[in-house]
Amino acid sequence: MSANAMTSIAVAYRFDVDGAVERGAKGAAEAASGSASLQDSVSNALAVIVTYIPTEVITLYVAVIAALGASDGSSNNNGSLTIAIVFLILSPVVVWLIYAAKLRSLGQSLPWRPRELPLWEMIAATIAFAAWAVSLPDAPFLGDLGLPTSLGAVIVLVTTTVLGLLAQLFNRPVT
Repeated sequence: MSANAMTSIAVAYRFDVDGAVERGAKGAAEAASGSASLQDSVSNALAVIVTYIPTEVITLYVAVIAALGASDGSSNNNGSLTIAIVFLILSPVVVWLIYAAKLRSLGQSLPWRPRELPLWEMIAATIAFAAWAVSLPDAPFLGDLGLPTSLGAVIVLVTTTVLGLLAQLFNRPVT
């Protein structure tokens, strides 16, 4: 779903928050959807995979690219690359900001120490954004490498699937 869903998972894994969920696909799916209802294992796995798409960052990126005319076919690869790098850097920042806002709304302190950060979610959002950035039409990456742009769709599917699977290994409770 989004950075919002990723941070819901990170908040739900904390020991000091009411309504903490169990680790694993079921707990992650419940936290991401905000629902404690039981779901079958296939739905849980799909929900986890879809969670690792940072839709907020991608939406802003596409809007900026469109507004600045970087995707109008004018060969503005330097501008497109600069914008992509800025959003790549912003990806973990956006995740932290949403996570911090959610914690603040629960009366918790802001997460400043490394042990309090949603590190996996920040890294996953950055990787997922990079995969999406290369898959968009007129992206400055695949064409520059002489690769077919259709490879972008494969990159997105593989990346989000792998991130969803790796989440079960790297999501950690915050103490």
